[in-house]
Amino acid sequence: LARVLNIRGMFAQHRPKRSVDFFELSVSHACILNEVFSNLVYMLDESNKAKNTKYFEPVLNIFKGTTLIIILRRRQSMEKEKESFRVWTDESRRIVYSKGRGVAHAHEIEWLYETIVELTEDWHDEKGFAYMAFIEELQQVSPKGSGQYVKLHETLAKAGCKLIAYIEGNSYEVSVQSSRHKQMSNSPETVNKYFITEAEGLKWFEENGF
Repeated sequence: LARVLNIRGMFAQHRPKRSVDFFELSVSHACILNEVFSNLVYMLDESNKAKNTKYFEPVLNIFKGTTLIIILRRRQSMEKEKESFRVWTDESRRIVYSKGRGVAHAHEIEWLYETIVELTEDWHDEKGFAYMAFIEELQQVSPKGSGQYVKLHETLAKAGCKLIAYIEGNSYEVSVQSSRHKQMSNSPETVNKYFITEAEGLKWFEENGF
């Protein structure tokens, strides 16, 4: 009951003007509400059996005359692959990953950043998201490809990307080229770092809230 009463403020702020309204909730909030309503139904049933409902009146008044519809889209992971790149997400940590191989052409790099923006559409907010790129199997790109990588940095920055971790392994030459792309882009919103292992990159993400 205490947890139910604690969410009263949230519903009071967004009190629907219509008989049916929609609330878009995060996965964590939706899971909490699912637990709250399950417990509430149980407690109301027990209270009715005891002929004592006065303690639930404040809660019931919140929902009086309102139908609450919660639509929960929970994606464990989204994944896409095309030619040189595979892209996937970790929904629980707001991290998007990509792994490249071989020589990436300009149109493939364009597909890469467009796909990242698509898969992170729910994270284009103040908190944003982090991006980890596995580049150890990539080769250097042409000037036209470099132009697309510069646009990648600018596009992700506008979409809310806060951190980019490059997992370079021993691909020093690709890392140098990638660093040059960052310098050429106008994307001060993002911070780039280079790591030998995935674990090092994930630790950096965790230290910065992802």
